[in-house]
Amino acid sequence: MTIKKIYLNCTMYGKFKSRQIDIAICMEMVICVFIKFYIVFFFYNRLLSLKLNLDSLMILKMTM
Repeated sequence: MTIKKIYLNCTMYGKFKSRQIDIAICMEMVICVFIKFYIVFFFYNRLLSLKLNLDSLMILKMTM
């Protein structure tokens, strides 16, 4: 169960509404966004380097 679900369950029944939980949800979302950006950036760089390697191989092949 994620922090978000616990927060929604607790506030829905009016048991408590804590600022610490708000901060925890914000931190969880920030971490998720950073992980997503890292994954996208990593794969983009891998694809770009692969493309550059293929381009350089084609240039070498054409010059020979």
